[in-house]
Amino acid sequence: MSVFEVLRAQVDLLELAGRYTDLRSSGKTHAGRCPYPDHEDKNPSFYVYPDGRYFCYGCGRHADVVDLWSVIKGLKPGLDAALDLDREHRIDLPE
Repeated sequence: MSVFEVLRAQVDLLELAGRYTDLRSSGKTHAGRCPYPDHEDKNPSFYVYPDGRYFCYGCGRHADVVDLWSVIKGLKPGLDAALDLDREHRIDLPE
């Protein structure tokens, strides 16, 4: 299992995204305003799906918990963001 798979499985995207935007239940998903700093979302267009992915129908961005973390924290996407997310949540990652 990769570092990214472990983080997707162990870090709750809904909880993390909910720290930065008000999410409301919308069927099997949760919707809120996009938390991306360069997207002034006036209507909820950011959806968090049960499979641990998100999609913003306003700006078109979509990804997972690691990508959202990189944007919120201003980190380089990929391994840098994954390792920082790991430090924040203290997850035992594979070597």
